[in-house]
Amino acid sequence: MFKRLVYFFVGCFAFLVLIAYFLLYTTAGNKLLKPYLKSQIASYYPGLELEFFELTPKKLRAKFNYQGFLDLDLNGSFSLFTQKLDLDLNGKSRSVRKPFEVRGDIRGEIRSFVTNLFTDVAGSKTRLVAEMQKLKLQRLFIDSKDLVLEDFLPLVVENNAVSGKVNFSFLGNVQTKGNFSLEVFNLKILRKIINYPFLNEILKNASSGQVTGKLDKDEIVDGSGVIKSERYQLELTHILGNINKIQAEYQLDIPSMKTLYPIVRKDFPVHFNGNFSYAKKLELSFDSQSFDGLVQGTLINDIFEVSFEQNSLFKLFAFLGIPQELDADVDGKLNYDTQKYSGDLKTKLTNFSIRHNQFFNLLRRYSGFDIQKENFQPFDFNLSFKNHSGLASFEIKGDHIDFVSQDFNVNFYDMSLDAPLSVGVNGNFINLRIAGSLQEPKLSFNLSDILKFKQIDKKIINKVQNFFKSL
Repeated sequence: MFKRLVYFFVGCFAFLVLIAYFLLYTTAGNKLLKPYLKSQIASYYPGLELEFFELTPKKLRAKFNYQGFLDLDLNGSFSLFTQKLDLDLNGKSRSVRKPFEVRGDIRGEIRSFVTNLFTDVAGSKTRLVAEMQKLKLQRLFIDSKDLVLEDFLPLVVENNAVSGKVNFSFLGNVQTKGNFSLEVFNLKILRKIINYPFLNEILKNASSGQVTGKLDKDEIVDGSGVIKSERYQLELTHILGNINKIQAEYQLDIPSMKTLYPIVRKDFPVHFNGNFSYAKKLELSFDSQSFDGLVQGTLINDIFEVSFEQNSLFKLFAFLGIPQELDADVDGKLNYDTQKYSGDLKTKLTNFSIRHNQFFNLLRRYSGFDIQKENFQPFDFNLSFKNHSGLASFEIKGDHIDFVSQDFNVNFYDMSLDAPLSVGVNGNFINLRIAGSLQEPKLSFNLSDILKFKQIDKKIINKVQNFFKSL
């Protein structure tokens, strides 16, 4: 009885060995295993697809495709009995802007092996060394030099808008800590990605710099760095984050606004402090005293809020790239929903003044009226935003001149203006319209209205007419 039982178990074991051998080492068995292996690989490594699999007692051969642009061939000796690996890995790209290759090897035992990879992806010289223990990544070394962003980023994002070169290195124990370094060279934004002139001027400038820090497991711990261009310097501190979120404190310095906008009449520097974070949305805060008074702002849950305390209208216009024909002390608040394109701007302007220009110079020359000697009463200027456009009505009263508008329309998205304006001087009124780009607005009016000004004769009309024809 006992002998028969032993024979039974031996027979069962032999049958299981034959089944395992059939599954592992025969062509038919490989075909049965392939769907299982394919699903397991796809679950652990999204984007990596097993296309061919062949296993014999001494050899392993497998072919993969990654994300449709990289073919990989794994080939070499592999034994379940000795647990040893001696595999070569070779890869070639397909249908990419700049073709590249991958070559490397996997050496060691199943419980402990090392992967060495070399690639010229995006024109770089990149090396990766990964040490595995019990099929878990333990140590990782990456060193990449001269990675061309306009060749690399299209592999991982749909619409690339960045050019430049990157050096990147990482060394550490992935389960605990490691150090990383990221250098960028000649970083540029390739296209206009936002319609606010200041940010466009900042982003289109070539910049270079370095960010370094420590990794603790999957977290960036207290990184820091500096990004510089000819026109600005951005300092980042206390960089924290992971694959899902990043946050940092920042200081932005612009030594000269005139280097951004040649139309700036009187140069001045700008300095911002604040912090930002990005998960699924950008959130940030900032404050600055570069506009004479204090300006503070936040972007939280798509709501952009800014408060103004005795800020110079002249400098705010310069910051926005708008001609500095006006000045005032500005107090108020902006509340704007960046998703609904709606909100409001409520301000009070004091110490309002208007600069001399060719139009007011003509008035002064032939009528004696000097716009810069005019005293204006404090007034409210409020905009209500809807679908990017801001609408306002206002009245500005001076000792001798008044400005009234019932349908003032400004659009900061495309930086345009359409403002009908009624101007009264000593009881005589003329209807004007200021329209076009905020950077270069055009003034139009009916010359017949000039006749209402008793102080102005036909010579002035001709001069004004010739002046506006030249615009």
